[in-house]
Amino acid sequence: MTLLESMVALVIVSLAAVGFLNVFESDARLPGAAREWTSAVAYAEEGMELVKLGQIVPVTGRDGLSRRVTKSPYARHVDDVRVVVTLDGGRVFELRRLVAAR
Repeated sequence: MTLLESMVALVIVSLAAVGFLNVFESDARLPGAAREWTSAVAYAEEGMELVKLGQIVPVTGRDGLSRRVTKSPYARHVDDVRVVVTLDGGRVFELRRLVAAR
């Protein structure tokens, strides 16, 4: 095996190793992102339940999340409720339901 062949083989092995490292790095970030989205969904559902109980709080925030609740008439005896949760970095989760008007 010549020096040139050895260098080419080393480059190929290095590129393969870099590809594997990128896969492992992205896998390490996924649990954190899943945890953030789970918190956002739970926070939105909490806001929706408060609206159902008649306790509408337009804007609140906690743990890097902010929640905005809007309620508007949809039809007779039915309201359109939107709960928008904004995460750090500007990502948004919106929960929208039709609920019986109080």
